[in-house]
Amino acid sequence: MMKATKLILAITLLFASAISYGQNQEKDTTIGKEDYYKEGAKEDAKFEQEFNSKSKSEDKSFWKDQRAYEKELKKKDEVAHEAYMQGKKTHMQNTTTIVMRVAITEPIISFM
Repeated sequence: MMKATKLILAITLLFASAISYGQNQEKDTTIGKEDYYKEGAKEDAKFEQEFNSKSKSEDKSFWKDQRAYEKELKKKDEVAHEAYMQGKKTHMQNTTTIVMRVAITEPIISFM
């Protein structure tokens, strides 16, 4: 009787440990995924800021593809999409702030 109780207790503890481990792994994977998409978004946002199309059709095609990617990402994985959009927003805010600081602190020199 005592052996059966110990066996049941051991199996229960093993099962509880496995569930706990799985939940921690899922959290780590979600955090890793969010970091991955935020970093990718920063790179995309930088590219978008520096993008110079050679023609109007190239520009139109680029932005159409970009919107399609974001729409597909949202449909496929909302957590990834949210992280991606947050990463782009953060990058844009940071670069706008830097540009504004430079514009405010740098003297305007004019030669007339």
